Amino acid sequence: MDPVKITIDGKEVVTTKGKTVIQAADDVGIPIPIPRYCYHPKLSIAGNCRMCMVEIEKMPKLQIACNTQAAEGMSVLTQSPKVLGGAQGGLGILADQSSGGLSDLRSSRRVLAARLLHGA
Repeated sequence: MDPVKITIDGKEVVTTKGKTVIQAADDVGIPIPIPRYCYHPKLSIAGNCRMCMVEIEKMPKLQIACNTQAAEGMSVLTQSPKVLGGAQGGLGILADQSSGGLSDLRSSRRVLAARLLHGA
């Protein structure tokens, strides 16, 4: 497995080629974890919720950390104003699409977590 060096919020991280930004961040335990809603390591990556958006140097738009492969020399920001604004926008869209608002989102997440824990 080939090592890949990236920087997350100013901290140099060594990860493995093929891992995503969110996996690399989780592996090293960054101080403020990247938010996520649809991502879980035991599920296929959908990338629909847009909650895990990060800013990557030299990329004009925010990227989703759950489906962006870590690349040598990549510099990632997880808490920039651009990222925080994007996450708030994504949460607003999710809330608007749910007829019950955030309570339905929380409930569906709990159901998914229970299913994963019990292997259903």
